[in-house]
Amino acid sequence: MIIGFIVTVAFVMGALLNGAYAARTGSVNVFAVMIVIVLWTTAVGMMIVIQITVMTKRILRAIELASKK
Repeated sequence: MIIGFIVTVAFVMGALLNGAYAARTGSVNVFAVMIVIVLWTTAVGMMIVIQITVMTKRILRAIELASKK
């Protein structure tokens, strides 16, 4: 999951850099760049929520196992 996230980050950062360059030169619609930024923000937010959920489940499981001893 981490490798997939890293690959996604690399691709989206490339898209953002390409979009920023294109927006400065005026060769692209700025709305398209904003869509990429919104998608990037949504993806990062979802990954944070998923990581917090996984960590919480692990912590609760560890507490449960420790309390049974």
